[in-house]
Amino acid sequence: MAKIKSFVYSLFFLSIITFFAISCGGVKDMEEKASNIQYKVNPNPLELHKGKVTINVTVEIPGGYMNPDAIIEAQLIMTGLNEFKYKFEKVIVQGENIQDDYDVISFENGGSINFSEKIDYNDDMKVSELYAIIDIIYKGKTLALPPKKLADGVVITSEFINAGSMYDYSTFAKEEGFESSSNKAMKKARLKNKQLMAKTINAKVKVQKTVSEKASAYIYYEKNKYKIRNSELEKEDIKNLEEKIRTIYDIENRKIVSININSSTSPEGGERLNEDLVNNRGNAGKKFLSEIFKSAEIDDEIDGFYNEIKDRKGWSDTEFVAFLRKSEMSDKDAILGVLKMYNDPEVINKEIDNIVHIYKDELEEMVLPKLRRSLYEIVIETGGISDERISELSISNPNNLSKKQLIYAATLTSNLSEKKKIYKVCIEIYSDAWQSYNNLGNIYLLEDDLNKAEEMYNKAREKNSNEPIIANNLGVVALMKNNFEMAEKEFKNASGSGENSNYNLGLINLKKGNYAAASRYFGTTPSFNAALSKLLIGNPNTALTILNKLDGKNVGIFYYLKAILAVRTKDTDSMFKNDKDPLLGKYAKNDIEFGKFFEDDTFKTIVK
Repeated sequence: MAKIKSFVYSLFFLSIITFFAISCGGVKDMEEKASNIQYKVNPNPLELHKGKVTINVTVEIPGGYMNPDAIIEAQLIMTGLNEFKYKFEKVIVQGENIQDDYDVISFENGGSINFSEKIDYNDDMKVSELYAIIDIIYKGKTLALPPKKLADGVVITSEFINAGSMYDYSTFAKEEGFESSSNKAMKKARLKNKQLMAKTINAKVKVQKTVSEKASAYIYYEKNKYKIRNSELEKEDIKNLEEKIRTIYDIENRKIVSININSSTSPEGGERLNEDLVNNRGNAGKKFLSEIFKSAEIDDEIDGFYNEIKDRKGWSDTEFVAFLRKSEMSDKDAILGVLKMYNDPEVINKEIDNIVHIYKDELEEMVLPKLRRSLYEIVIETGGISDERISELSISNPNNLSKKQLIYAATLTSNLSEKKKIYKVCIEIYSDAWQSYNNLGNIYLLEDDLNKAEEMYNKAREKNSNEPIIANNLGVVALMKNNFEMAEKEFKNASGSGENSNYNLGLINLKKGNYAAASRYFGTTPSFNAALSKLLIGNPNTALTILNKLDGKNVGIFYYLKAILAVRTKDTDSMFKNDKDPLLGKYAKNDIEFGKFFEDDTFKTIVK
């Protein structure tokens, strides 16, 4: 800082010597009243956003100050590390008697001088000072007022997005089982080059472990009877059901899980009669099925699987309506219209009783016999191939696995080399396996082979051009190549592919300075950058809540952000507790976020 101040004040003393001869002249009051000039800086301290530092400074000249015959030349100068120096364009104003084209500051009312500029940030500006230089020109002579220091340093917390993306990516990689030495080396290189690391998406497949199927058949009864007729037993669906039962255990890992008997009656009988019929028809069905199980010598296997449905009314109004609708009755539309008028099941049942009485003959011919029935339903499950067997076959005989099983096999190992081998074999056998190309690209990306990863993603897109997962991953490649426009386009194309693509859009908006939009994209899933976005929109308490949900053990940047949040929430004890990482302690030494503690003895001990 000594060199910075030396440069600024040397300008001041040179101007004092020049003006000495007129110092007791008409602008003596302007020099003496210089302390009445007010300087407003917004924001203060200065802040870095979107790679630029915005400086808004207003110099307020009070009434009774401006000599009508004087000119003021005002300039801002920023000085920083490594002899960094940035001079802003001068702003010139004049008194009321000056005949020139500058803005006029009246003696009576005063006025203001405004500066507003965005300048590109570089690291030398982190430790910097912003000064206002005011020169008063009077009758051809120049008097320099003492330089006015306006601001110290630049808050660069928004730039934590880069380190934050690496922290979030590391968490993501661990969850996906992708953490490796090459992965860590890649992250270190990306961080050094200030590249953002977005989240890829693996294409996942579902391998059905258990296949469920049903074998069923209907038995129809005569009116008010429950005996199963021989003619019913000769029907094709009954014969198929018998065959299914006899061969259930011919296939390994196949078993019965339930036997359902669902009996019903037509509505014209009384409630008691119908209840007895339902029970008797269910019992007749159980006896019939038991005989088949016995002849197949599997009767000991099915005890406890029967699920007889007897707790229902003897017939169903919905079934009655369904069969009526399919019939060719001349008045069916009128009947359906009447039934549609009611919602109460009891009322509907009474109306059906009336309808059955009125249309007895037609209904007996076309509808009622279909309600006098039992449904036999056998639920069968076939166990799938085990994970161990899938893993074994993926190496020994991958041709015996389906495409989905091979893709799934790669998820059963945490070894990246083994994953790559399985995906490559899958592609050789199933050339349309876009999932394998996609997932192989993710592995190449972890190994920092960006070009090979992009090649795999493009091949995946050739196989499935509209897949949002692939769009997301190509967006990750574009972002790592600093092509933000293409990255944003691809991430938007990936809409609906899950929280990873939303996180990636959050990164884009955070980098662009759209902090509120970034916060919305990050959503409710805790992440470092979600916390950062909350801080940047002025919600440090919410940011702290998010960070507390993360596992930041041994991660310096995690504790560093917590220290900043402690400063913002005026929790000094927590600030000292979190800012103890040696490397980050040195970083904090020059971070204006901790400016109020620069002279604090405890802080000096931490950052020494």
